Formats: sequence, C-alpha cells, structure tokens
Amino acid sequence: LYRREDIPAIEHAARPRNAPEIAFHANHEILGEPSQRRTLDEEAKREIRHGYYAAMSFADAQLGRVLDALDELKLREKTIVVVTSDNGFHLGEHDTWGKMTLFGWDARVPLIISAPGIGKGGAKTAALSELIDIFPTLTELCGLPNPPKLDGTSLVPVLKDAGTTVKAAALTQHPRPALYWGGGPQALPRTMGYALKTNRWSYHEWRDFKTGHVVAQELYDEQNDPLETTNLVGTIEAAARIPLLAEQLGKITKGGRP
Repeated sequence: LYRREDIPAIEHAARPRNAPEIAFHANHEILGEPSQRRTLDEEAKREIRHGYYAAMSFADAQLGRVLDALDELKLREKTIVVVTSDNGFHLGEHDTWGKMTLFGWDARVPLIISAPGIGKGGAKTAALSELIDIFPTLTELCGLPNPPKLDGTSLVPVLKDAGTTVKAAALTQHPRPALYWGGGPQALPRTMGYALKTNRWSYHEWRDFKTGHVVAQELYDEQNDPLETTNLVGTIEAAARIPLLAEQLGKITKGGRP
C-alpha cells in the first residue's frame, strides 16, 4: 500500500528540551541489548516506519473482516465492538524507539466503541479516558453489576454525548530500568514514573520506588506544545502549575491506583 519514499519523515526526532535523562531508555525493542546493539541509518528508520504503516493497514483489514462477518450473520445490531490497544509506540520521535515512556506517543492509544442504539455513529470526542474505563463501560451497556472495588469510570455518558466528559485526568506509568524484571523474579524497579494527563497539561513525576521521593519532574503544555517538545519545569509557568497537578496525582496514586 505504501511506497517507502512516500513515508513521512519523523515529526519531531529530537528529545524534548530540558527533559531529564530518566525520561528515556535504551530502545531495547528496536536496537537490541548493549552487546548486540544496532545503529539505525536513515534507510533503516524509513524501513521500520514503512513496516509500521503496513502492520496498521493489515490490522485494519482484519477488523474489517470481523465487521463484515457480523453483518453477514446479522449480529451487528446486538453486538458491542471495542477497538483499542495496550500502548502507543515511538517511531523515532523524541529520539526514542518502542514504548515504555511517559510521553503522549506511548500514553495515547486508539479507542473506538460501537454500541447498538447508543449515541451517534462516527462521532469523535476529546474526553479523557483510560483503558480501565472499558470494563465498567461494557458492564453498564450490558446491564451487568460491577464488583465493589473498581477504579474505572463508565464511558457511556460520552457515547451518548461526545461533548461530555467523565474524568478530569488520566494516568499512565512506566518503571526504570524499563526492563527491571531482567534482574530475576525478585527484581524491583529503582524508580517509577507517573504521568498525569489533563485536557491541558501532562505532568510527569519520577519517584524513588522504595522511598517515594521525587527525583525528577516534567511538565508539557498539550495545548500549545502537543508534540511535547519542551519540558517547562524550571519556568515561572511550571512553578504556578505543578503544585496543583502534583496534589492531584498524589490523590490518585494514594487512593489505590499503582
């Protein structure tokens, strides 16, 4: 479907200005382990991006087969369809390949929900959501009870009205080392990174895993800097915003979330 010479260049290949080193990792998934580390020239980078485009189109075609089968079996009007994935993926953006960061390239995933008789088909929303919201969404749509302890929030109100929002923030997290479990079954991360995403800000905290002490912070303005090119920590604006965002993140993590 794609000619390699037509694959777009990396949108923002440089690391964000002022970003701490802990925000990144060794790109193990693409570059391999240090003893067998590969170097990517421009052709290799374009080849990887070409393959990613092809993989997405192949997945899209398979989803189409499933939807066609639902139509052929006359099941579409009584079937809820959810399309999502487990994480986003860097393809050279921020000098990073693979996942396991707190940036939006990782945190944002596709989410499409089709529920018969609910809302307007094809509507898009800017409402924040998390993967943990899928379970309570499905139970509400199916008229099933929820267990007593549940972190997620039903997205049914958003399905009914795309302009509605059901939560003020979304959380994502990744450890450091990124592959800490390589140290054996009892291995623990040295640091855990948390990202609180609101409709305007993306606030990141890196905490010592044992003590909880904050060792690094990041703040990105998703409205004026959607590619997260500049960490605002150390600026007057960040000084005004971070205390409230840190308090909001603290309440979420203290309340039982990881």
